Amino acid sequence: MFSGLLQVLTGYLFQSHVSKFGFEDGSDIGTSAMPGRDADDIASRAVALLELTDAGKKPVRLLGAGVHGLLPDRRPDPS
Repeated sequence: MFSGLLQVLTGYLFQSHVSKFGFEDGSDIGTSAMPGRDADDIASRAVALLELTDAGKKPVRLLGAGVHGLLPDRRPDPS
């Protein structure tokens, strides 16, 4: 889901991110989250958001995902 975003985020920190999902009845759910450093942060938060819904029981689609406040990551690699 976020593999393209991972390539963009390599070497950067982000101040916040937003994920938004829509349902066939026109309703939607979204979240914004605190700083992170990779697409895995975004993906895990998006999955947690979906777990609060009826996803899997009714159709859902990703309306958008984005990051804000990109900064060069000058911290050492944690691995």
